Amino acid sequence: MKKSEVLGSKKAQLTLFIILGLIIVSALIIFFLYVYPTFSNQSAQLSIESCVKDAISKEIPSLALNAGMINPTFSSMYLDENYTFICYTAEYYKPCVVQTPFLTTQFEKSLNTKVSQKVLDCYTKSVDRLRAEGYQVITGSLKSDISIQPTQILATISSPTSVSSGESSQTLGTNFEIKIPSDLFDVLSVSNSLLQFETNYGDTDTSTLMLYYPNIAIDKVRRDDGIKLYTVGNKKDIEFKFAVRSYAWPPGYAV
Repeated sequence: MKKSEVLGSKKAQLTLFIILGLIIVSALIIFFLYVYPTFSNQSAQLSIESCVKDAISKEIPSLALNAGMINPTFSSMYLDENYTFICYTAEYYKPCVVQTPFLTTQFEKSLNTKVSQKVLDCYTKSVDRLRAEGYQVITGSLKSDISIQPTQILATISSPTSVSSGESSQTLGTNFEIKIPSDLFDVLSVSNSLLQFETNYGDTDTSTLMLYYPNIAIDKVRRDDGIKLYTVGNKKDIEFKFAVRSYAWPPGYAV
């Protein structure tokens, strides 16, 4: 056999292999994209994550202004701002009676109440988006819980969801954990410390607390009627405001 014929035969074989390879790759692409669609838990989670983060982040500042309460009924007005009492006594020389003993627990309860419907709305929008893309979606009951942790807010969402297309199906979104960086835990920890000092001693040392928590700012206003107004913030987007009246002295007496 001549050299030119051998080279021609090898080129023909190489061309055939290339064509077969392209056919196989194309067939695989068509199969996985159209015949057997797959679903990613991560992509489904991300479609909810941004919406839930926005909902939680928008509620925290407004709740903080009311000492973590949705509709506070006992407050003191100062410079057109309401400061919710978390510890109060009308008597002189007496320790205050704590109105809200667990600030973090109260804040979590209020935050869950304010956000639960919005989390459900985020989930519903994500499901509607899948249905608009042609998928059949079967949803289960949604449960959500928001907890305040050091350095973050953790939203835990449970929503068993079955998604199908043609003969294929897959369960999505059984559990989501959405983490939002936040200084709220530190703000509430400092506020709890201030509450304990007011209850026991009738005053606080804000400078020492700010040394322990350099990311936290504390502002304290003393009024003549014995009320003290506190603003505890993270110097960015959280201002936790509350009022205290404890071990008050009558007007004209020095403390």
